[in-house]
Amino acid sequence: MQQARIAVLTNVILDYRRPIFEALQGNKSLYLRIFLSSPLSESDRLAQINLPMFYSKAFNLRFRTFHKHVDSEQVEKLAVPISLIWDLLDFKPQVIISGEFGLRSLVAYVASRIMCVPLALWSEEIEQSAMGITIIQRSLRNFLIPKASFFLAWGHPAASYLRTFGAHENTVICCAQAVDNAIWRGRVESYDKAHLVADMGLTGKVFLLVGRHVKRKGFDYFLRAWAEVPNHLRANNSVLMVGDGDESLRLRALAETLRLSEVRFVGAKHGEELGKLYAAADVFVFPSLVDVWGLVVNEALACGLPVLASRYAGVSQELGQVERAVGVLEVFDPLDIVGFTSLLSKWCQNDIRVDPKHAHALVERLHFNVTIAAFNDVINRCLTK
Repeated sequence: MQQARIAVLTNVILDYRRPIFEALQGNKSLYLRIFLSSPLSESDRLAQINLPMFYSKAFNLRFRTFHKHVDSEQVEKLAVPISLIWDLLDFKPQVIISGEFGLRSLVAYVASRIMCVPLALWSEEIEQSAMGITIIQRSLRNFLIPKASFFLAWGHPAASYLRTFGAHENTVICCAQAVDNAIWRGRVESYDKAHLVADMGLTGKVFLLVGRHVKRKGFDYFLRAWAEVPNHLRANNSVLMVGDGDESLRLRALAETLRLSEVRFVGAKHGEELGKLYAAADVFVFPSLVDVWGLVVNEALACGLPVLASRYAGVSQELGQVERAVGVLEVFDPLDIVGFTSLLSKWCQNDIRVDPKHAHALVERLHFNVTIAAFNDVINRCLTK
């Protein structure tokens, strides 16, 4: 049987995306090629070994998006394709799947018209994260979205955003923003929590925050809210802040200014080291001001933790509406310091406990198979279009 030639266009393949493309690569009916706008070395190591990835030459410029509604900015790569059009014409795909609404997808559209093949776009963008886009970006989306045959939306908030541009509901297929739930659950179950907490010198309830130390992650809002928690509650509990970045020194200085001696900065952690911190924690806090999703929330839930999640993140917009979220995931506004402080004070109380099984049940609906099925569905629809 002749294999269908499928071109996937993106910047990089990271570890949490790799299982999806490994499954597609294992589909014997498909001949998959992944065209990257960034050098292969920037992708996951195992992806470099296992996946048919190809670096399509491009200029990668730094592009800043200003989110005035939350007074923050986001720095991303803007890929300017150099050889992509020729690489696609040489590969002769029967379906092109392009991730994002930028110049790469514009080239993908041109190639799809030349070769008369369907174009599918994938997107993580949600309404809140798109509030800072420029007029040019919006115009490009207004042009591209009607031209695509199908869409892969990473989460229901992303699907809702696509529909604001007129994408028909029948053409939008939802993927799951997922991590390997079983791996994260296994990492915490290997520890004895009482011994771990004692060894780390932690007291009371342990509040955990994980993420890059950049302004849009909202860690400074957490510190200001935590400083307003009554002393008798705050002093008897602990805070672990995981991550590094441009804001690290400023955050440490702010904690010192506010005399938050119970706040401990532990630097960036990954894999088993991060799993150890999830095992020591009692509550996970995600105060992001701009986030298309927030996969650390998935990790925390898979580790059995209750989560306090910002209303500005895609994960809270999707999971916060689920019946199972009651008592497991609370949605709040990090810009409302009074409300944020009240929420933290409530969770400082010793009588609030959450069964880890309830957290597991909330995140179990988000897994790789949902996304693998979505990609296969879009590919099959494109091939029969």
